[in-house]
Amino acid sequence: MALQPGRPILPLTPCSQPPTWRKPPSVLQRPHTKGRDLYDLLWYLSDPDWPSPNLTLLNNALRQTDWRGRPVLEDTWRGVVRTRLAAAAWGQAVADVRPFLEPSADPALLTRKNLERLLATRRA
Repeated sequence: MALQPGRPILPLTPCSQPPTWRKPPSVLQRPHTKGRDLYDLLWYLSDPDWPSPNLTLLNNALRQTDWRGRPVLEDTWRGVVRTRLAAAAWGQAVADVRPFLEPSADPALLTRKNLERLLATRRA
């Protein structure tokens, strides 16, 4: 199954919290990467109508969890996420999320390549 620009690609929706980037702090700060966090990030990034990350809220959340990095800025957030994606255990991440997927969902879409592609095309 190929990514279709401009359309959410996965039928399972993430948590109901507004799109103020609840998942990036999880993706960036958990000692191990959870597949559900990556899945929600993929879902979020695949929908071009969702707003850009609220960097104030993201940085506040990171500070509250002892973030050791520099503040995340408009021109750096994608790179910070990419760095974390490079360290993810992708086989384990897919296995983690598989029990939560709808039968029609394709877990093969949850890849570093797909997330990096979406990060590269994401506006603002």
